[in-house]
Amino acid sequence: MLAFVYTAGWLTPGRLTPSKIVNSLAPPGGPALGFRRNHAKGICFTGSFESTGGAASLSKASVFAPGSYPVTGRFNLAMADPNASAAIARVRGIGLRVVAFDGNEWRSVMIDAPFFPVATIDGFYALQRACRQG
Repeated sequence: MLAFVYTAGWLTPGRLTPSKIVNSLAPPGGPALGFRRNHAKGICFTGSFESTGGAASLSKASVFAPGSYPVTGRFNLAMADPNASAAIARVRGIGLRVVAFDGNEWRSVMIDAPFFPVATIDGFYALQRACRQG
């Protein structure tokens, strides 16, 4: 029980928690109704990953066995405004989900940032809070 109380942050209210990080991503007025807190503007796609089997000896991942695997994904812009112009976005992202024949999933999420100004999660949280102040 004590572990749950500690994990919830009830004993240390100033401690950084997952909820604080997620809430720091929302714009000052809150996220646009029906949209994500960040990376709100994006487009989803479907397709297939065609594996020749050439990488099977390098990994145990079943998606590297020869075959065609369904893919779903999303290209996105790292901004909270779903109506913002794509031309002003400095950070772009992609999320992929590939499903193997055995039902296992391979997921990958990447961003293309010109730089990343912090080295720790505490620094990231402080940066998000500072950006909201201005």
